[in-house]
Parts: sequence; C-alpha cells; structure tokens
Amino acid sequence: MSSSSSSSSSSTEAAAPPSDSSSPPAEEPAANDTPAPKRKKKRKTTTATRKKSVAIPRERLEGATCIACNRAVSPPTIDGFEQHELECPAGKECWRRAAALNAANPENLLGRPICLFGGLSGVVVAVNRHKLRRWIPTSHLIKLESGRDEEVALSDGLRGQPFRFLLDDEADQLRVSRQTRLEAELKVARRHAADLFRANKNQSAEIAQKQIELDDHTLCVVCLDRPKSTALVPCGHRTCAQCARKCKACPVCRTDVQQTLRVY
Repeated sequence: MSSSSSSSSSSTEAAAPPSDSSSPPAEEPAANDTPAPKRKKKRKTTTATRKKSVAIPRERLEGATCIACNRAVSPPTIDGFEQHELECPAGKECWRRAAALNAANPENLLGRPICLFGGLSGVVVAVNRHKLRRWIPTSHLIKLESGRDEEVALSDGLRGQPFRFLLDDEADQLRVSRQTRLEAELKVARRHAADLFRANKNQSAEIAQKQIELDDHTLCVVCLDRPKSTALVPCGHRTCAQCARKCKACPVCRTDVQQTLRVY
C-alpha cells in the first residue's frame, strides 16, 4: 500500500514542469491601448481633375480681367483665360505664334492688322519674296496707322522684326483711327481745292482784265483787229496803218488829222 502511494507521488512530481524562478512573468495587454491609425495614400490629381476641382465664384467671373494687360476676358472661364493667355499682349506666347505663322507661310499675314515691337501698328498689304537671293528674308509692306508705307522683314522665329496680331478691340480702334485720319485728310484736301479754285478764279479775272488793258493799248480802236502801228498828228493817238489812211479826224478826240506817222 505504501509502495503504490510513493510511486504515484513520484510520477506526479516527474510530470510537473520545472519551475524557473529567474524568468519574469508574462505581461498582459492593457485595456486602454489603441491601434496606430493607418496613413491615407495621396491621390494623384491630373490636369482634368484639377480643372474640375477649381470653382470660381460667379461674381468674379462676371468682371474677370487679365492682371497683366488689364483687359476683359471673354468668356470669363478657365478656357477663356487659357485662350487669352495665347493672345495677351503682355505675354510672350502671342509673339511666338505670330513668328511661327510667318515662318509657315508669309502670305498668311496679308490683310491682317499687326503691331510691331515698339508700338507701331498697321495692316499688311503686300509680301515681297526674294526669289534669286534666297538668303535675304521675306519682307512685308505694311500700311502704318499714320498712312505711311513701310517695308519690314517680320520675324520668323530666327530673325526679323518681332510682331504680334492685334486683338479685336485693338483692330477696331486701328480701323476707327484710320477712318478718322482719312476723313481729316479729305477735309484738308477739299479746303485746299476750294482755295485753289478761288485763287484760280481771281487769277483768271485778273488775266482777263490785263488782257483788256493790253488790247486797249495795243489793238486799233477802229477795227479792234490789227495792232496800233500809226500815230495821228497832231493829237498823237494811234491806229493801224489801214485805218489811219481812211480817217480824216481822230476817232478818239475828233481832232482833224493833218498827217500820219509810222510807229515801230
């Protein structure tokens, strides 16, 4: 009986795991600890999504103007601003586009209002190509705002005078100023023509009066056809030789003619 109990106690002792007094006890997770937040991935925005995301208030769009040139943008949308950027006089893109169009075909500039670098404005009226001397750039004949014709070699991106195309309001202003100048020149020309006509009329009257006086001094007072060549004595009035032979009395003062005297 004792032997069986001792064997069972030894077996239980063998089955029990050895205890290590040196190892620390395992820590239990705290109830207040929370998991770390996950980072959100950045979404790549394209140009199209960026355009859709930008919202411009209606109050700003109604009076939208360009900051560089202080001109109204029509239509007042993002597409309108992008189109205006290509035509804005204060930018550089309008000069590049004009040079590229000239390099492609110089005849494309005929009849178009342009502005040269420096402020001179005008309309292209003719193109002068150098067929023999091809190294000489093509020149354009420009009718300037002042009415003077100027031949200029416009820029083609490599050489020539930089220029740009005028906007619609600038072209209308150029047309109005040209019309005003032509009307002023026409008014001056009419006034000058009236002065010339008046002067010519007065001069014609003076010439006629001088001719009458000359005829009185040179033509015979009897026949009014032949010049005076004979003097009547003693009064001294003159007639032609044919009328002097027929006159017995002077036709001017009625004095008796005693003799005639040839005058040279």
